[in-house]
Amino acid sequence: MHAFMNLVLPVSHEFNPDFVIISAGFDSTDGDPKGQMKVTPACYATMTHHLLALAGGRLGVLLEGGYNPQVCFVTFLQKKFSCLENCQKTVQD
Repeated sequence: MHAFMNLVLPVSHEFNPDFVIISAGFDSTDGDPKGQMKVTPACYATMTHHLLALAGGRLGVLLEGGYNPQVCFVTFLQKKFSCLENCQKTVQD
């Protein structure tokens, strides 16, 4: 998260993209046998939430990768519903 918050986000805001595409490879997910990076669904949701601040919220997420289908699916659903909830709050505000 440190690199994301202190490097990726500042550079992304400076670049000021028109659209953001996330290549969502879940091999870094906690429970994946090969990635072993232990990124939690909450961490994915937090990163996605911050990326929604770019490009006026125009964001595409492409699901790819991961070696534990059950973990990938659970992480994807948690991330999806967290993002939908955040988008809904933004629209209501």
